[in-house]
Amino acid sequence: MDMPRTDTVGAHRLDVGLALAVTALELSDVFLFHASDHRDALTIGLTLASALPLVFWRRWPFATLQVTAWATIALAALNAPHLGLGPIASVYAVACWSRPVTRRVAGSLVLVGVWLVPLLTRDATAVPTNAAFYAAAWILGALMRERRIATAALQARAEELQREREEKAVLAAEMERARIARELHDVLTHSVSVMVIQAQAAQAAGSDHERVSRALQRIEAVGHEGLVELRGLLRHVRPGGEPLTRAPQPGLDRLDELVAEVRAAGVAVSLAREGTACAVPASVELSAYRIVQEALTNTMRHTASPSATVVLRYLPGELALEVLDDGPTEVRHASGQGQGLAGMRQRATLVGGNLVAENRPEGGFRVAARLPLRTSP
Repeated sequence: MDMPRTDTVGAHRLDVGLALAVTALELSDVFLFHASDHRDALTIGLTLASALPLVFWRRWPFATLQVTAWATIALAALNAPHLGLGPIASVYAVACWSRPVTRRVAGSLVLVGVWLVPLLTRDATAVPTNAAFYAAAWILGALMRERRIATAALQARAEELQREREEKAVLAAEMERARIARELHDVLTHSVSVMVIQAQAAQAAGSDHERVSRALQRIEAVGHEGLVELRGLLRHVRPGGEPLTRAPQPGLDRLDELVAEVRAAGVAVSLAREGTACAVPASVELSAYRIVQEALTNTMRHTASPSATVVLRYLPGELALEVLDDGPTEVRHASGQGQGLAGMRQRATLVGGNLVAENRPEGGFRVAARLPLRTSP
């Protein structure tokens, strides 16, 4: 059975052109260079049969070889003039487009034909010439087959690489959206929590205009800071091909500002740094800042008279964080089913670290993270 191929209109036209060209050469050999006694209907019919089937040499190469070969053998038996171009072209087609089993059968038949035609014509000197022509056609067809297979393999590999690039692009876009979602969650949760506490403080102040004014100023400052961070984040998802310039992300140098902001919201927060400060990767700095921010936001949300302690430790090869508060333990669970705790764990994992969120035996809640100072490549 021949190998399946997808024939195009252009390829079919080439096949028709080849068949007509070979037919013209065979007929010209009969009518122009040989005596008229070889122009009978049988000779003309066999000559046409030895050339015209090349129209189908690409679709049915083995069948084409059989028809053209037998027609050429019949012409040899009649001692009729013929060039034998049809079988040579068919041998090329078999070597190029047929399956291995078909090629082996066809090769055996060609070996027989190379010797059979000279025997019929009683011209042994034609054996080397015929062998050379058929061998050249077979080798050329085999080379073209290998080239076609290699080209198809390269095309398949290129398509596979393109699919991989598209999948990686989709994955990168999903990861970027997840990153932006985490940032939005942390910024909005913290800012809104601070503003709610300040609004409650303003309501409780009653006629104390100074306290009301301070609370409103804090609400304005926190809202403005939140808007700045949100604009920086949303710049990444705007349509229109705007440049994706990143706004500066908060790091460890802004922990004092964060603590002051939370302290102004009514939480008694203390910040302690232990160990020798060293260079920290930007991704680790951002994760550390967001973890502390989310932990303090949970403290504000879940504690009536809150107090908290933030400890930042520079250890050999890693950065350790610990946020302790004295809030109730029945609301927040160590399993961390809430989005805030899950987000903190994810941030720690993304930089190769780990995070523990648990109830304290003496009351309150503890969030502890260990972040490596060398992130995974």
